[in-house]
Amino acid sequence: WSHLRIVDLNLSIGTGAGEAIAYLEGLPDTRQSAILTEKLADLYWENRRLTDALDTYELALKRNPTPNEKLRLLLTLARRQASLAPDKAAYRWFEQVLKDYPDYPDRVGLFREMLAIAQRMEDPEKIVRCQEQITKLSPTASSAGK
Repeated sequence: WSHLRIVDLNLSIGTGAGEAIAYLEGLPDTRQSAILTEKLADLYWENRRLTDALDTYELALKRNPTPNEKLRLLLTLARRQASLAPDKAAYRWFEQVLKDYPDYPDRVGLFREMLAIAQRMEDPEKIVRCQEQITKLSPTASSAGK
């Protein structure tokens, strides 16, 4: 945590992201910490090193994140992947969230995001699945049946 604080403080006083990236890349703790690896990925993303960012978020997932950190990483990966290209990887990250976090409070929101991806991929099976889940999970759908 102290290294994360150093990076954040330096960024807040105007130290360049390039210096923060170099600091984290050279830090042995980054190779073991999900939090520091995630911060490095965030910095890559901000500096338009998009492939490096996505790869680094995946690395962070392999560094024993807490359940909340893992959820944040999965959602970040899904949304950032989706912003680059509507491909199967983004859809899979959302599916992983649904699988690993069955009690996630905004499942309908996730299915809406997945529906947009499925539509861009022109995948009829995924489109129907998402639409069915949105209908099933929407509060208006459950109220309408009463």
